[in-house]
Amino acid sequence: MLKKREVFRALEQANVELRHANERMARLIQYDEKTGLYNYRHFMERLADEFKRARRYGNRLTLAMFDIDHFKEVNDRFGHPAGDRVLKGFGEIMVRSSRETDIIARYGGEEFVALLPQTTAVHGQRLAERIRRVTEAERFHGADAPEPIIWITVSAGVATFPLNDRIQRPEDLVKAADDALYRAKEAETARTSTSAPCPPLADRALSSGAGDAVGRRILASD
Repeated sequence: MLKKREVFRALEQANVELRHANERMARLIQYDEKTGLYNYRHFMERLADEFKRARRYGNRLTLAMFDIDHFKEVNDRFGHPAGDRVLKGFGEIMVRSSRETDIIARYGGEEFVALLPQTTAVHGQRLAERIRRVTEAERFHGADAPEPIIWITVSAGVATFPLNDRIQRPEDLVKAADDALYRAKEAETARTSTSAPCPPLADRALSSGAGDAVGRRILASD
């Protein structure tokens, strides 16, 4: 009888450990380790689902893609642990600035995405601008908090389905946002531009902020 109880206890413990292992595996599959946001794989799965839903019901689907400007300089100057803090901190800004229904993910490296179901191009641009401004004002800390203080800026590209005729697949929405982001990174001044049938946000020429970071830019897809 005693031996059976020991066997049952061992089985229960094994089941608990297996369940915990499965939970950890599920989290690794869905979430980015450094930021706690959704990872690229999960984002692409959600994008496919949301794109199908938007096409079926005729809803707007907006994608905002962000890139931390000069992030390599952060790693080179302050070290990779400090860079990891910046990545996590920026991810937290994105979550705080977004709705619960928005899908926030780390796309890869220093690139992040916000997938915005039932969101117009104008509202997507406003969200990108809000995230840009909050990030610009944020005081990020190095690995040895509270010093040093690290200032960063971000660039963003925004694309909306179905306003752009070239967007027919989920991958097209990503490419449109990425192309807009590329143009934003190439621009000399901060601005928002779009050829979509919606009023663009006012163009802006902004001076450089504190620290060494420059390049706060947002562009919408053509």
